[in-house]
Amino acid sequence: MVVHVINTNFDDARQLVTQNGLILNLKNPVYSKATFYQAGESPIQLTITATGNHLEVSGIDSLDSWGVVLLKNVFESNP
Repeated sequence: MVVHVINTNFDDARQLVTQNGLILNLKNPVYSKATFYQAGESPIQLTITATGNHLEVSGIDSLDSWGVVLLKNVFESNP
């Protein structure tokens, strides 16, 4: 299992944008699971797809300015 913790914020298209320059490639091209953590809130389970360093998110209803996403199972990172 490959796990990355990525600091993020959101754009108006409801995408997570990585702040640390990682390029993420999906081993599974359809989706992956992730968990969104934000101070004072319960963890939210996400389903995400990736294109370059943009992660499209489903499973989150209200987007605040930033959080941490724990990506699990099917991601690889390239420098």
